[in-house]
Amino acid sequence: MFYVVWQKVKGNKDFQELLKAIPDGATIIEDTSFKGVPKKKQDTNIFWGARNPDRKDFENKVKNIASAKDNQERVNDFVQYGIYKGCNVMGKILMICRKCLIEGTEPDFDYELLRSKNIYLLGKLVDFGKKEEKPQYRNDILLGVIAGDMIGRPYERKKDAIKTTEFPLFERRCKYTDDSVLTIAVADWLINDKNLTWEVLADRFVHYGTRYRIKGQVFF
Repeated sequence: MFYVVWQKVKGNKDFQELLKAIPDGATIIEDTSFKGVPKKKQDTNIFWGARNPDRKDFENKVKNIASAKDNQERVNDFVQYGIYKGCNVMGKILMICRKCLIEGTEPDFDYELLRSKNIYLLGKLVDFGKKEEKPQYRNDILLGVIAGDMIGRPYERKKDAIKTTEFPLFERRCKYTDDSVLTIAVADWLINDKNLTWEVLADRFVHYGTRYRIKGQVFF
């Protein structure tokens, strides 16, 4: 079900924007209060969603006294009334989809497990496609960039410039600068944001620039 929901989310731009507009800290609940009384604990109503009997009873009373014009507004006022009980699996799935949309990532599906179940759709075996392998990035390239940044820092200023290969490779003044910090931020963005959006890049700059703030240097 998680896989199916994610495919539907990816194919609906309007729904994507709706999910991303949900405030941080909010929770999506699949409200099954009006789906009938569950006959057993394993009832799908309380597995995929959550029931709130108190809200259901109160909402019915509101409907009886409210006019058709303001009925929906009054009903919406009592969404948080009472206590929801249930697993709310669908709500949790949608929250994960929201998180992936914001971060520009994909859910970590177990494709081998899905294929092992031999699921058929309209008589055709679903292979779920081949899971894309993440490219192997060479850490030594980034390490070389950072090392060069640290080694060259003591000679950045014009008065400290030298024209010789005879100098200590690492000394007390060799420390990383904002160049290294923001290079790593860009690398993080390139590796993890499949859509390569400017919003995610800006977020990475703020995240790394704030976390690894360097005394005397201004990032933004």
